[in-house]
Amino acid sequence: MSFFQRAATLAVLALLVSCGSNSDDAPTAVPANFAVAPGDTSVVVSWDMQPGLTYWIFSAAAPSITRDNYSRFAGANITQPAVSPQIIGGLVNGTTYSFLINATSSGSAAGPSTTSVAAVPRVAGSAWTVGTPLAADLNAISFAFGKYMAVGNGGALFTSTTGADGSWTVTATGVTANLNGIAAGGVAIAVGDAGTILLSTDATTWTPQTSGVTTRLNSIVVGVGLFVAVGDGGVILRSSNGTEWTAAPSGTTQDLVSVTSLGTTLVALGTNGTLLTSADGATWTART
Repeated sequence: MSFFQRAATLAVLALLVSCGSNSDDAPTAVPANFAVAPGDTSVVVSWDMQPGLTYWIFSAAAPSITRDNYSRFAGANITQPAVSPQIIGGLVNGTTYSFLINATSSGSAAGPSTTSVAAVPRVAGSAWTVGTPLAADLNAISFAFGKYMAVGNGGALFTSTTGADGSWTVTATGVTANLNGIAAGGVAIAVGDAGTILLSTDATTWTPQTSGVTTRLNSIVVGVGLFVAVGDGGVILRSSNGTEWTAAPSGTTQDLVSVTSLGTTLVALGTNGTLLTSADGATWTART
């Protein structure tokens, strides 16, 4: 799409949100708790959603914008209908972008816009901020369903849409066993002490699964189309769906403490220098 075509499209969208069919039904308040969290070539925009409203996010590469001038800047864009938390990608790291949001109601004219908020996307891991400690020792983290999921001792599980300090919510797991690992691929799976395996399809409700073992499970990964969990005494479990688990012979009694996926190869690490590899999660080979 050429610059002029894009500008024309933005103008039409802006006209639609400005001149709805019924101005009397337009929202009267700005969306509350509007925030923008920078990510890697992206941002996460969040706010308090209200039923019956359609949300419009306006953005551009500028230190600040208004509803009237955003289209004059490079990267001008409208995201609609937007749903909190809304990920906006395709941004350039190190560039300042500004964002504002308003809402319509059943085709009404637009309600008032928030003040613009600026954010600078950056390479992940380039800057770290110490947050308020959560009430548990934490052992592993993953991301799925638009949420970060951190697991820890005593069955602790915390979720956050942004990862920012103060954004973490306690999520009930129904277990008190230490949770040592978590991974996601279609569903989220957490593993822990005493053969504990929990499954979730939304990061909110967690259901115990039958692992077939009572030993501690230390780590889990998604690789070669499978969930693969490892644990003490050389235990390795694999599953294609997270609900039916099969033990795989590891050839070792050493505690396996970590498992990862390197392309088409699974790698498990353990005590006393144990290192195993597998191409299918079923047959494992010891490496020096």
